[in-house]
Amino acid sequence: MIRVAALAALLVFALSAAGQPPAGLDKPKLEAYVRHLLLWGPQITVTVADPVPAPLAGFHEVRVTGSFQRASLDEIFYVSLDGRKMIRGTVFDLDQSPFAAEIAKLKTDLQPSLGTPGAKVVIVAFSDFQCSYCRKFWRDTLPRIEETYIRTGKVRFVYRHLALLGPPSVEAALAAECAHAQGKFWPYHDRLFASGGIFALSEGSLKGYAKELGMDAAKFSQCVGAPETRETVERETMVARAIGMTGTPAFLINGGRLIGAQPYEVFEAIFEQMLQEAGAPSKEKR
Repeated sequence: MIRVAALAALLVFALSAAGQPPAGLDKPKLEAYVRHLLLWGPQITVTVADPVPAPLAGFHEVRVTGSFQRASLDEIFYVSLDGRKMIRGTVFDLDQSPFAAEIAKLKTDLQPSLGTPGAKVVIVAFSDFQCSYCRKFWRDTLPRIEETYIRTGKVRFVYRHLALLGPPSVEAALAAECAHAQGKFWPYHDRLFASGGIFALSEGSLKGYAKELGMDAAKFSQCVGAPETRETVERETMVARAIGMTGTPAFLINGGRLIGAQPYEVFEAIFEQMLQEAGAPSKEKR
C-alpha cells in the first residue's frame, strides 16, 4: 500500500510539472536579451514559448515571437538546460539544402516578379527606394540581368521591401504596394528610382507618379492609407532583417546571400554556376 501511495504521489508530481518551463529557463531574462539583440523596441510585443526538445544535446529549443499590429515574426533560439547560454542560428541537416530555413521564411508567389515561374535560379532582391546603391543596381546591373537571364527564362527576379531609411522609404514602399495592386508595380518601381531631388518621395510626388501611369487615384489613396498595406511592408522588413539582411540592396540567390550593389559580373558568375549545377543551359556565347 505504501509503495502504491508513493507511486501515485510521484505521478501527481510529474503531471503537475508537465507543461512548466524548466527551472533553468528565465523567460523575462530571455525576452530582455532578445529585445536587445534584435533591437525590438517597446512597440513590439514579445512572446516566449515554452521550450521543446532541441536537435542539440544539452539544449532546449525556444520559439520567440515578435508582434506588431497584425505582423509577427518567429525566431528560434537554443537555450542550455541551465539557462546560462543561448545559441541563435540554424541547425543544418546535411541531407537538405543549407538554405532551406531562409527559403521557408519567404513567400514569393504573390510578390512582384520578373521572369518565368519555375526558372532554375530565383533571385529575391531586398530594396529601399531611398537607397542610392539600390538605384545604382537598378540603373547599371538589373537591365543586363534582365536582358541575358530573365527574358531568356533562366532567372526569376522577385522584389521585396526592406524599408530602412526612415518614413519616406516606408511611404514609397506603401505606394509601390498599391501600384502592384493595380498591376503597375514595375512601371512605378522604375519611376521611383528614376526620380531625384528632395521632394521625389513626397506624398504629392507619389500620387503624381500614380496619375502619370494611369492608376485609379481614389483606389490608390485608399490603399496607401490601409492598415493592411502598412502591415505588408512592415512584415517584409521584419522578415528581411530576421534572415540577416541589414542593409540594402541585399539578395537571396537560390537561398544564398549576396549583399550590396555588386557589379554585373558577380551576378553573372553566380548564375552561371547555379545553371550549370542545375543542368540548365547557360548564357549564349557571343
